[in-house]
Amino acid sequence: MIGAFIGDLAAWTWKHDHIKFYPQLFSDAAQKSDYSDVMLQTAKLLLQYPNISRDEFMRIHQCYFGLDNAKANAEYDLLRSIIIGWMYDGDEITNAIHRYCICDDKEELYASHFMANLIYRLRTGYTKKETAQVEFCGSFRSFTKEEHWKTGDGVLGYVVRAWMSFYDAFDFGSAIHNTVKKPGNLTLNCILTGALADAMYGCGEYFVKNKFEGGRYIDRLDFVDDSLYNLTSSKRTFFPKNNARTNVERHYWYDAPCPFTNKVITPELKRRITKAFYTGWEDRFGFYLDDGWYYVYRSFILLSRFKLKEFPDSTYRIVNYQKSDEAKQYDLDDTAISCAMYSVENHWELVSGE
Repeated sequence: MIGAFIGDLAAWTWKHDHIKFYPQLFSDAAQKSDYSDVMLQTAKLLLQYPNISRDEFMRIHQCYFGLDNAKANAEYDLLRSIIIGWMYDGDEITNAIHRYCICDDKEELYASHFMANLIYRLRTGYTKKETAQVEFCGSFRSFTKEEHWKTGDGVLGYVVRAWMSFYDAFDFGSAIHNTVKKPGNLTLNCILTGALADAMYGCGEYFVKNKFEGGRYIDRLDFVDDSLYNLTSSKRTFFPKNNARTNVERHYWYDAPCPFTNKVITPELKRRITKAFYTGWEDRFGFYLDDGWYYVYRSFILLSRFKLKEFPDSTYRIVNYQKSDEAKQYDLDDTAISCAMYSVENHWELVSGE
């Protein structure tokens, strides 16, 4: 959710303070658009009145934003679907779309359903390929293959282009870099892409490759209430890449023996590995999940990765263990995965806050 607001500020920066865009992503002087106001008002209303009726919701919407502009209403529905994708789970999303999205034309309904469900899947740990198979009168993936939706100026076209900007990216920042090159409304492109990228990657750090200057820790936005940050944290089921102290260099991976190959990973331990934690002085090595792979890192150094395979008894094992090129210097004795595993097994109450 927060990534949508950052996308809005990035769009302003691209247009008004371009020199700051690649080093910082968004300028400290960047101003939010009316689109952010729509999302903020929707989130505030649904948090305060989670069972508000459709009629009352539309009455309040009309007071703030009016109902006379069909194009604006379609775009606003798409923005509301971002909030719905974070606030509601599973089958609840369909009901929320029908209650709180005003337009009932076919394209607008498709776009809103897809956007909300894409976000739901991404924030609950689905891979990109798995997420694209979400269904609403056909799979979303099938729409991304049609030239009409790749070039169309309707809201579903915007969702498809935002998805492609995100799909071809490797983290939050690169997704925004991709989307500023897409046709159409720059601000809407950046907001939608930011929303998708945040759901998978998070948006706590803006990374830049070493050959370029820039990068930053992204402070909390002063116009976004803490309740939305708390909602994002509680609704995400895993620790994301752009919240970790990792890097976005191009790495080369090689198979390596894993010291935990035979370790039985219980469902609770899998949950802890997946949810992970912010690293610190005492617990310096951490995990994050990215597109089906668990990565192990420390202090902006990326060391190893693996997958978890489920067994018939509902336990898991580490498979496909690989080390990065950086491990040849920094992780000769498997310290990284050993320490990260120790933290989730023995320091969980300290690192998780649970």
